[in-house]
Amino acid sequence: AGCGIFESVRRDPKQAQLSIDQIDGPSVEVTTSVDFLVTQGNHISFEDMTVETVTADINRTYDIRERLRFYVLAENVLAETITFRMRVWIDDKSWYNEVKTLTEGETAQFIYRYSEPALY
Repeated sequence: AGCGIFESVRRDPKQAQLSIDQIDGPSVEVTTSVDFLVTQGNHISFEDMTVETVTADINRTYDIRERLRFYVLAENVLAETITFRMRVWIDDKSWYNEVKTLTEGETAQFIYRYSEPALY
């Protein structure tokens, strides 16, 4: 009988927040999406995505109410080593908070999918 109480307070996430700061290096390439699929072999198939070159601190909010997912990939596309801090919150809960040092071609990735089975 008590299980219904827990179900009634569960709520779907509304937003994802991304912060990239403390950048040491010329830039980091950042790909974000709220509309993607993860297929077998962990391949990401994007319906829609944004790619930007970040040279200064960013703090962005993304509406995830429709798809209940969020993807971010930070990549070093330069020959120079870069260091930065990347943080992700889903609503008010911290899900990712790491300082990364990437050499050319290395990436840092975060994938959030709410109540969705993983296909691996």
